Amino acid sequence: MAPTVWYQVRNLDEGRRFYQDVLGFEELAVDFDARWSELRRGEMEIGLAEGEPQESGVAHVDVADLKGDVVDADEARFAHSPEASAPSASGFR
Repeated sequence: MAPTVWYQVRNLDEGRRFYQDVLGFEELAVDFDARWSELRRGEMEIGLAEGEPQESGVAHVDVADLKGDVVDADEARFAHSPEASAPSASGFR
């Protein structure tokens, strides 16, 4: 099944790491020349393509510990993006 949601990310390698290591997605396919990746977590399949991020597309995933996962994602966002200085939008910090 092809992904129904595609996200554009500024850096494909960082995006792939974030979705796999932080959010727990499994990579199904990657094309380093065309700069895209397909990933899955549970029933949700998404695609990442290198480019300027857009304000569209929504994915959903099941999580066991929402608060813990949001805090982990916030910490990873700062670890992957040292220039990020905005406070967490999650409200859990």
